[in-house]
Amino acid sequence: MNYTNTLGGVAVRASAGYITFEKPSGYGNSAAINASSKNPNSWQAGLGLQYQGFDIGGSYQKVNDWNNIAVGTTTLGAGSTQAAPAAATLADGFRRFNGYSWEAGIGYIFGQAAVSLNYTTSQNDNSTVTNGVVVQQALGRDKMEIVGASGRYTLAPGVIANLGVFTAKYTEGTPNTNAAQNASFFTSGQQSSRANGVVSGLTLTF
Repeated sequence: MNYTNTLGGVAVRASAGYITFEKPSGYGNSAAINASSKNPNSWQAGLGLQYQGFDIGGSYQKVNDWNNIAVGTTTLGAGSTQAAPAAATLADGFRRFNGYSWEAGIGYIFGQAAVSLNYTTSQNDNSTVTNGVVVQQALGRDKMEIVGASGRYTLAPGVIANLGVFTAKYTEGTPNTNAAQNASFFTSGQQSSRANGVVSGLTLTF
């Protein structure tokens, strides 16, 4: 659902959405797994305001009960020329994803130039479900944060120069259990990584 309007000189834009579908069941799933599995769903909402060159906006998304599904196959009779069909299955100890993300930004347009500052963060709980019992990640949620700034300048009609910079950090919620990797480089503790970048470009409009 989308909404746009101008109220008292303020340009307003808003959006909202929701999605859900039935959980996997049947082939290869035990009664305990079917009972502990839930219908996945996700919803999001966003709002933006623009007034006298200023543009402020943000959005939020939530996901619930998304499952990591394995692939199973069935066996056909001897001599069959048909490929065995695949089916979605859940094994005991399957992973369930619950998480959220949100973003916010502010921009300003002045003459032929525009600048903006944006922030995005997300967290994901990659828990396991065994016989209906949910076990959280040992080190908490997976987390990501991104901060970015950008600008553009109209050099001539249809010619726009763009520049952006960003920094992003990811922190995992599950320790690395690979013994060989831990011995050579990683540790079994919480890992994190960071990326920084600069992006530039030229937009041509004919």
